[in-house]
Amino acid sequence: MNEGNDNLTRMARPITSDVFVKRTDLLRYASWGVKESRELLPREARVGELLLESPHPNLVRYYRALIQTGGELGLYGKMVKLGDEKLTFLTGLCFKRYEASLYDAIEVRGEKPDGARTLEALQAGMEYLHRLGIVHCDIHLFDIFVEKDGNYLKNFDISFPTGQRMDAQKSARRDWCRSGSRSALTPGTVGIL
Repeated sequence: MNEGNDNLTRMARPITSDVFVKRTDLLRYASWGVKESRELLPREARVGELLLESPHPNLVRYYRALIQTGGELGLYGKMVKLGDEKLTFLTGLCFKRYEASLYDAIEVRGEKPDGARTLEALQAGMEYLHRLGIVHCDIHLFDIFVEKDGNYLKNFDISFPTGQRMDAQKSARRDWCRSGSRSALTPGTVGIL
């Protein structure tokens, strides 16, 4: 659990309302197995640290990691004694809070975002990630923020270094959207992404 946490930039507290804290959702990833789900938050933290050093206007703003140090860890509202005072635990990642995903903008708000602007922003963000040696591997409507001041790509937990072998099941998503939905990804759109 201590692997790599010393290299992460720690978030100062208190956390304000304009900050979104991403935490591991063990139930969501239960079907992947314990080892794979434990890798998600640290993997995203590594990408976040790269973006902290060198941000891009079309990628979400990463602030810092939440690290729990010491022999106790808060778990479901209870403190669990772990015994080793030198352990550190990555408990969350802090990002700028955005208003709406592309899915929410279309399906919930009934908006018609500028498709060309959105695809241009996605392409710029992806090309930047590729220059950093990172492949996103999980772009879908919930991972794109549509804001008045721009569009942003998020969710780097299934991102991998260029050339690294990965399990295709970890990136394939069958739940991109409902059939017949206003936000359905067309074959042409998927080809662009």
